[in-house]
Amino acid sequence: MRRPTCSRRDFLVAGAAAVAAPHVLPSRVLGLDGATPPSETVRVGIAGLGGRARWILLNEDLPGARIVAVADCELPRCDQMAAAVAKDRPDLQPASWKKYADIRQLLDQEKLDAVFVETTTHARVWSMMHVLAAGCDVYGEKPLTLTIAEGRILSDAARKLGRILQTGTQQRSMPINAHGSQLVRDGAIFRGEKGNIEILRGHARANPPELLKDAPPDTPGGPKESIPHIANFIHCVRTREKPAADAETGHRATTVCYLINICRKLGRKLQWNPQTEKFIGDDEANQLLARPRRQGYELPAVG
Repeated sequence: MRRPTCSRRDFLVAGAAAVAAPHVLPSRVLGLDGATPPSETVRVGIAGLGGRARWILLNEDLPGARIVAVADCELPRCDQMAAAVAKDRPDLQPASWKKYADIRQLLDQEKLDAVFVETTTHARVWSMMHVLAAGCDVYGEKPLTLTIAEGRILSDAARKLGRILQTGTQQRSMPINAHGSQLVRDGAIFRGEKGNIEILRGHARANPPELLKDAPPDTPGGPKESIPHIANFIHCVRTREKPAADAETGHRATTVCYLINICRKLGRKLQWNPQTEKFIGDDEANQLLARPRRQGYELPAVG
C-alpha cells in the first residue's frame, strides 16, 4: 500500500508557511487562538466501534487530532456511533466521517496519519499490521495482542517501518503514575533504610509521605483519565519521539499475562527465556505461543 499521508517534513514546511502568511488570515488558521492549526492537525481513523471506542469518543479527547473516518465490519455500527457522538459530542463532527466496513478500504481511500485500533482482540494485530503496512501510526488497544508470537511480529514490524505504536495502557501516562515510577527509577526508596512507593491507578502513596512532596495531583478514574495517554500518542505522531507505551513495551507487558495463562492451563511451573521468547525444553508449552490463523486472515508482510 502507498503511504497515504504527508510526512513530518511536510508538516513543518506547512507550519513555516503559515507563520509567514499574510496577517489577514484568521487566528485559528495559525493556531494563535490556542487551537491546533490545520497544517499540524493529525488526521485519524477509528477501527472497531465497540464499547472501548464508544468510551473514548464520548468520554475522552483527542487533542490536536481530527477524526476523518471510521470502520467496522458491521457497517451499521458506523452510523449508530456517529448518531451517538452527534448527540453528546458534536465537536467531533461525526457528520463528516467517512464510513467503511473494511479497514483496508479505509486505509486505501483516506489520507490518514494514524489509526486507533479498537477491535476485538483476535482481530487487533491483523488490523494493526495493515495500518503499519499502509504507512500510518497506530494506537492499539489493550491487550495489544492475542498471542505472544503475534506480539513479536508486531513489535518487529513497527520498528522496521519506523512507525509510532502506542499501546492503550493509559495508566503509563497518568502524571502521578509517571512521577512515582520516575522516583523509583531514580532510587528514591533506596536513599534510606526503609521506604516504599505504591502506585494505584492515578493515585500514589509513599512511606515516608515526604517522598511525594512534589508530586502532581491524582488522576481521578473515569472520564478524561486517558487524555494524557492519547495526547502523548498524538504528540509522538508529530515529533517521532518514543511514546509512553511503545510496541516493545506493550508486547513485553502482555507477554507476562500470557505466560501466567499458559502456566495455569498446563498446571505446572515453566522456564521462560526472554531473549528467545521460548519455553526452555518444553515443546508442549511452546505450542501455546501462537494460534493457527484463518485462511485469508494471515498477517500481511511488511517492508
